[in-house]
Amino acid sequence: MEVRHFCNRLDPDNTVESIKPVLKQIRPQWDLEKVNFKEFNEGISNKLVGCILQGLEPEEMILFRLYGNKTELFIDRKKELETFQILHSKGYGPPVYGTLENGIAYGFLPGDVLNPVTIADPHISSLCARHMARIHAIKIDHENSRHKAEPMLFNGYLKYLNLLPDKFEDPAKNERYEKEAPSKSKLKEEIEILKGVLLKHKCPIVLCHNDLLCANIIYNRAKDTVLSIDYEYSSMNFLPHDIGNHFCEYAGVDEVDYNLYPQREHQLKWIAIYLDEAAKLRGENSPKISEEEVERLYVQANHFALESKEHKKKLVNHEAEGAHFYWAMWALVQAHFSTIDFDFLGYGIARFNEYFKRKDEFLALTYDS
Repeated sequence: MEVRHFCNRLDPDNTVESIKPVLKQIRPQWDLEKVNFKEFNEGISNKLVGCILQGLEPEEMILFRLYGNKTELFIDRKKELETFQILHSKGYGPPVYGTLENGIAYGFLPGDVLNPVTIADPHISSLCARHMARIHAIKIDHENSRHKAEPMLFNGYLKYLNLLPDKFEDPAKNERYEKEAPSKSKLKEEIEILKGVLLKHKCPIVLCHNDLLCANIIYNRAKDTVLSIDYEYSSMNFLPHDIGNHFCEYAGVDEVDYNLYPQREHQLKWIAIYLDEAAKLRGENSPKISEEEVERLYVQANHFALESKEHKKKLVNHEAEGAHFYWAMWALVQAHFSTIDFDFLGYGIARFNEYFKRKDEFLALTYDS
């Protein structure tokens, strides 16, 4: 289905006024004098504004997302639009009302954005597991799609590596960058190590959200459902990478606390529910999920806090370790380009620290196939 394109640019310094001409075309019956505008602050990549006519229900809200500065260098906006359309057609996401020169307008999913407490809630986390299984089950016609069959992870590494600056213009930021962040040569070396490890696992490659952090998950209490938003990084990828990355996001973003990483018991229950949903989506009416299946995917998705004494076997996978590395590199690029008030450099350094803290332990372990 063709999506309307508006030859308008949103003004980051006067977003509401620049939205109005487009909103008038999307909703000509709305009186702009009676429209409420709300800026959302949960995201760290883009600017987001909601528009709702007074008296209407929240689900009638239209969202305008102003793309972050230079994000087109590493985000395929046409692929993002395709993902919007795919998920909406399945009932998993909102409709798109139009694209702009530097943004997109789409529907609102009513509900509560998750946080480090609610994302770990047993019931809500079970809904997250089923939702992810449904996304992973979507079949993509790769010949007629921007979603190609290969995983995005390695190309993502190299893309970010090429975008990293040699130095930052701000002296204080550059001093921190040089002292605390890995050098480009070190990053290139780590990419090759990770690539060698990850390819050995021969994990399924599926359509992944790739960014299921708290702020991108909406819980609708009235319907008791979970849906995801923001598909900028959605692409074909290793299945356990999506799960491992999701577990990493339990630690939060604004105030990262890796002590919140889910414990083994929580992960096992989450994965059992995921596998149950995946089996049902394949047509199995009463699936019987074995402990071996759960354990294997647990191993493949896990990032850190794995101690060999906790397991019957020495098991580990580096999918989520790869996720840490990926988002650390992303953060350094954002620290260079983004105009959003967020400590991207500090966030990236924290994730690199966690990666290197656990790297030797992970690389020393293997799992039985």
